[in-house]
Amino acid sequence: MNPDPLPYGPTIPSVRPPGSPRRPGVRLNVLLFLATVATTIMAGALQAKGTEAFSSPENILAGIPFSAALLSILLAHEMGHYFTSRHYGVPVSLPYFIPVPTIIGTMGAVIRMRAAIRDRRILFDIGIAGPLAGVVFAVAATLIGLRISTVIEAGSSAGGIELGDSLLFMALTRWTFGPLKESQTVLLHPVAFAGWLGFFLTSLNLLPMGQLDGGHVAYGIFGSKHRFISRAVFTSLIIWAVHGVFASAAPLAWLWAVAFCWAGLRAAFSMHSSLMMKGVTAALGMAGILGNLAPGTGVWVVWSILMCFLRLDHPPTRDLSVPLGAGRKALGWIALIVFVLTFIPAPFREIIP
Repeated sequence: MNPDPLPYGPTIPSVRPPGSPRRPGVRLNVLLFLATVATTIMAGALQAKGTEAFSSPENILAGIPFSAALLSILLAHEMGHYFTSRHYGVPVSLPYFIPVPTIIGTMGAVIRMRAAIRDRRILFDIGIAGPLAGVVFAVAATLIGLRISTVIEAGSSAGGIELGDSLLFMALTRWTFGPLKESQTVLLHPVAFAGWLGFFLTSLNLLPMGQLDGGHVAYGIFGSKHRFISRAVFTSLIIWAVHGVFASAAPLAWLWAVAFCWAGLRAAFSMHSSLMMKGVTAALGMAGILGNLAPGTGVWVVWSILMCFLRLDHPPTRDLSVPLGAGRKALGWIALIVFVLTFIPAPFREIIP
C-alpha cells in the first residue's frame, strides 16, 4: 500500500549536495518492523491458543506461523513497490510497518516516495508490482494453511466472527477439501487466515481510486480520466457501506445513512474540504458502527472514512505524453481480474450463538 501523496517537486538527486540534510536512516523502519513482529506473534497466539495464549512461552511461540505468513505477504507487497521504484531511480523509503495490538496485529505497511514520478509507465509499474507480488505469497499461504485447517460442523461454533469469502479463497478451499456439506465449514488455521487477510488487503489496495495501488494503475491507463473513475468508485463504496440500512424500516437508521453519505461525499469531493467536515464524517461513521447499523459492511464505513482523509485525485506525472503500451494495458486487466477474485463484499459477520 502506498497512500502517501507524491510530491510535485523534482526528483531527489543521487548525490547529496554539500550542507544538505542527511537522508533518513532505517532505524525507525527496523523498530516498527520488530514491533509488528511482536504484535503479529501475539495475534497469532490468540488465534491458536485463545485465552491460554499468554499462559506460557510455548503458547506465545504458537503465534509465529501466523506472523511469518502475514509479514511475508506484506513484505512481498511493499518490496514489489520498493524494488520497482529503485529500478527506475525513484527515491523511495523502506517499508514502514504499522503495529497494532489487535486480532491481526498490524494495519499493514506503507512506503513513501520522495519525488514526482516521471511518466505514466513508471507510475503504473510501481503501482502494480506490489499487489501482484503480494497475491502470489497470499496464494501460497492460503494453500499451506488450508492443508492444516480442519473441517467442522457449522453448528459446533459457540459464536464469534464469520469470515466472508472471496472467489479465489472459495476456489482454493474447494480444491483443497472438495465439496463440503451444507452443515460443514472450515476452521481456518492461522496461516490460512493470514492468506485470507492477504487477499483482503490486496483487494483494498487495488480499488481504483485516490493514490491506492489501484489508483496508480488507473491513472497509468486512463490519465486524467482517473478523476472520474476515482469519484465513481468512492461513491459506490460509501453507498455499499450503508446499503443494508435501507432494508430496515427504521427512520433513524435511514437518516444516519443519508447523513453519512452526504458528509462523506462532501468531504471527499471538495478540493478545499474543511477538517470539520471530515471530522463530521468520522463521527457519523463511528456512531453507525457502534449502533450496529452496518453489520457485515462496517469495514467499508471505516474505509470510506479513511479515504475522506486521503486525496481522491492523483497528482500528475511530469510527462503525460508517454503511452502505456499494449503489454502494460494487459497487465492492467490482470490487476482488475485479481481485484474481482480477491474482493470480499462483506468481510466480517458476527455469529450469534
